[in-house]
Amino acid sequence: MSKDYIKTVRMNEAQQRALLGDMDSKSQSVELSRRNEDRSPLHLVDVPVQVTHPDGGIGKFLVCIRNISSGGLAFIHGGFLYPGSKVVVQTPTIWKGVETLTGKVASCRHVNGQSHEIGVQFDKPCDRRRYLTLPGETPLDPDPDVHERNELVGRVLYVDSTPADAKLVAFHLKNSRVTVETASKIQEAIEKVKSVAIDLIMCSSAIENTGEESAIEALRNVGFKGPVVLVTNSGDAGRTDSAADGDLGQVQTLPKPYSPAKLIAVLSACLSETNALGEGPIYSELASNPDAVELVEYYLGYVEELTAQLRQAIENDEYDGALTTCRTLMETGSGYGFTPISTTAKAAVTELSASMSINESISEIQRLLSVCSRIDSKSAPGAKPGEDPGEKMV
Repeated sequence: MSKDYIKTVRMNEAQQRALLGDMDSKSQSVELSRRNEDRSPLHLVDVPVQVTHPDGGIGKFLVCIRNISSGGLAFIHGGFLYPGSKVVVQTPTIWKGVETLTGKVASCRHVNGQSHEIGVQFDKPCDRRRYLTLPGETPLDPDPDVHERNELVGRVLYVDSTPADAKLVAFHLKNSRVTVETASKIQEAIEKVKSVAIDLIMCSSAIENTGEESAIEALRNVGFKGPVVLVTNSGDAGRTDSAADGDLGQVQTLPKPYSPAKLIAVLSACLSETNALGEGPIYSELASNPDAVELVEYYLGYVEELTAQLRQAIENDEYDGALTTCRTLMETGSGYGFTPISTTAKAAVTELSASMSINESISEIQRLLSVCSRIDSKSAPGAKPGEDPGEKMV
C-alpha cells in the first residue's frame, strides 16, 4: 500500500491528531455553516484515497480523515484538489474491515503550509455508524456473513400469531437454501411437525398453548427434538430464562429487535448441529451405469410403496408397521445407490427402537419421508456413463 500511495501530509501521527483537534475546536456549528448536517469527528491517519483529476490524471494519496456524516467527509491533504474531482476513499469500519466510499470534491481550503482541508460529497448517503460509534450510541451490528448465509440449509418453522416477523425472516434468508414454514398457533405447528421434516423451530415468546404445557413443551411432546429458537420481546427475560434453562432440549433465545447478522449467526449455529439435508434431488450412485437404469427405476416405485405404508402407519399409530418399513428402507437404500435413504432410515429405526413410540420419533420419520420424496432416477449432473460417483468423490 505505501509504495502505491503517496503520503502528502508532512507531519507525524501526533502532529496530525493535534491539528485535527485544533480544527475541531474552531469549527462552526451546522447552523452557522453551509452544511446540511453535523459531521462527527473521525480522526484517522494514513487513509488511502484515489483522486481522478479533471484532466483525467489519477493520484493516489495517504490522507488524514477529519470528520464524516451521512453525506460526506473531510480530510487533510498536502496539496490543492480541484472541486469536482472524483474521489475514492478506503474507509476503515468499526468491525476492522475496509469499505469503499465514492464521491467528488465539493470544497478545498488552505489550512497551513501545504495542508488543505478537502470536503467530499458522497455519491450516495452512507450510514455513519459503520465507521464511527459516538459516546452513548449502541455499536451498529455488522452485516450478515454472505458466505454463512448462503451455506444455510434446512427447513425452519416460524411460530407466531402475526405474520410480520416470519416475512422478515424469510426476506433475510431469501439467498440461502432455507425453506421457511409458518404457523400461527401451536396446534398448527404440531400438525406441521407431524407432516413435514422440520430442522429448526423459531417460536415467538408471545405464543401461547391452550393446554397446561408451555408452547415448547407441546412441541417437544410431539417428538420434535431439533433446536428451538425462542424469539423474545422486551420484558420476557424471566420466562425465557426458565425456558432456556429447563429440561426442554436445545433452546436458544433471540431478543428483538435483532439484526440480520445476529439472525444468520444463530440459525447457522443451530442448523449446523442438525442433519439438515437441504432440498434438491438425490441421485443413485448406480444411475450412471446403463445396465442399472431399469433397477433404479424399479426401486423408485418400491420406495413409493414403502413411503405410502409408512404414512399409513403414522396415521393409524401402528408402531410395528412403521418400524418394519423403516428397517426395510435402511437395509435397501445403499444397495440401490441411495445412501441418504439408509442413513436417515437408520436414525429413524434407532429412535423408534429407543422410544417405542411413533409420536416421539416423528422428526426422524418425517426426515426419512423427505429424503425418499427427493430421490431421482437420473444420474448425477456431471457423472459419466459407467462411472461410480462414489469413486469419483474419493
